[in-house]
Amino acid sequence: TVSPPPPPSPPPPPSKSDRVRMQAEAQRTEQWKQLWMRSVVQNTQTAGQHTSTLMSNTYSFVRTKGAHLFNKISLPMPSFWSPGADHYEEVLIDHIAYDTDGQGQIVEYDPAFLSRVGWATNLRGTVFSIRSIWLQFSWLMLIAVAYALLSGPSALVLDTMGNTAAPKGLAKLSLRLPSLKAQTFAVSLVGGLLSFLLSLFNSNGLDRWWKTRDCLGVVIGRSIDLSMQVSMYIRGYDRESDEIAYRYKREIIRYLNLAHMLVYRQANSIDELSDLVMDHSCNPPRQWITREEMLLFQPEKQPKPGQLGEAVRRRKFFAQQLEARPRVAPKKVEPAPAQDGDKGKQTLLQQQHLEVPEGGLISRYVIVYYWVEELLSKASREGLVDSGRPEALFKMQEHVSKMRGSAADVFMYLYCKIPYIYVHLMTLLVKVYLIVIAAVAGSSLRMSWVLSRPADFTAAILMVFFMNLVYEGLLQIHIRLWNPLGFDINDYPQHRYQDYVWRATMQFLKKPEKILPSYMIPSSGLFITRPTQGVAPGWAGDPPP
Repeated sequence: TVSPPPPPSPPPPPSKSDRVRMQAEAQRTEQWKQLWMRSVVQNTQTAGQHTSTLMSNTYSFVRTKGAHLFNKISLPMPSFWSPGADHYEEVLIDHIAYDTDGQGQIVEYDPAFLSRVGWATNLRGTVFSIRSIWLQFSWLMLIAVAYALLSGPSALVLDTMGNTAAPKGLAKLSLRLPSLKAQTFAVSLVGGLLSFLLSLFNSNGLDRWWKTRDCLGVVIGRSIDLSMQVSMYIRGYDRESDEIAYRYKREIIRYLNLAHMLVYRQANSIDELSDLVMDHSCNPPRQWITREEMLLFQPEKQPKPGQLGEAVRRRKFFAQQLEARPRVAPKKVEPAPAQDGDKGKQTLLQQQHLEVPEGGLISRYVIVYYWVEELLSKASREGLVDSGRPEALFKMQEHVSKMRGSAADVFMYLYCKIPYIYVHLMTLLVKVYLIVIAAVAGSSLRMSWVLSRPADFTAAILMVFFMNLVYEGLLQIHIRLWNPLGFDINDYPQHRYQDYVWRATMQFLKKPEKILPSYMIPSSGLFITRPTQGVAPGWAGDPPP
């Protein structure tokens, strides 16, 4: 029999000199790590400062010298180009119109100018003006630098003297994060899939944005239509009734403007209405709401006795005019005698009044449309609606119903958001993908430092910048479209809309001589009394019948 080989003898313990040598190597490796970390941080700060200086100098050059360069290019200019502009800023203002002068929401812009020069000069209202994108770029770069410090492993370790040495002993025990490349299949696949999902996501947001604008357009258009019909159908038949009809028309048109204004107020959760009693931001000042009407919405602001003089006079005037008008007295119905068992019980009407909650009125625009309906009904009962058009009252009330329904649809889109689970998933995917991109950039930063390739260093910073700009910008577009009735620069120009509706509706309160041809004025008679001036073509030579 063959005896088994003896077990291998254990390695001899390291000698004292070997232990000293291994500790020295570990200390030298740790010193190299600290020195390398300090160098990376310093170089990153220096590169960031140089990049910021270069971008600011380039932007200043484009804004100051761009006008001279642009004038040398023989390109077709738009019709509103101002050739005599001394400063480039004046040219830019001509190509972008704001709700107010130089501020507010963007009303219109020139896409041809945007494709030539505006993409680099007009950055207001773009993704470049969103502060959160720049803040996110900063912490993504911090993640990239941290990943560069912890990524590896490397086959060789550079010591502090620039020599190469294989890691031995304790240096082998250091844990490193894996190096990532931008060409990794998983990174490319997730990037393409995320771009597709974000496109669908923003398409849904833009569709809701346009549908909200469509509903708001119905409110604007039907307000003008109803103002026009009110000016035609509500008329008096003598001087006294003409004055009453004019007051009805004026109050109805003012209520239409007030309801349009309250839609924006409710969308932004603005409950204060005192500034609408006399709006000095307009020239001349406008009265959207009276103090008495404001107190119906805000009963906590009940004034002291004597502050409702104008409102009291207004009520007394209407009461006196209504009392003076002939009307058929309604038949008085005597209430049925109460039975013995019903004594002490409340009637149904009393129970309904007890169930009405106290406090201010909600859905204020609905209440204002109710006021419009009430005035139309009162004008009809007073005989001020054109009796020759029996469908007039129905058509006007139909406009009110359509406006209220469209305003309710606006809040349907505002209050009924996209499901939270979908929005949360899209946001999570974007954030995680950008963190992965920062890790890829960190690996590139490490390799560019080890291999001394400054071009890769700059490319890694630009990759993080543009990836963050594109993906976070697409996500921010949905945030900006969340409530288009707000005060963001890309929201609806509500001041322009309000001013347009006010001017378009109030023009129907002018005298007939200022908005109608002479032959259309009711007092002159249609085609009966022929005027001598402003005659329609072909009338003067027509033979008498």
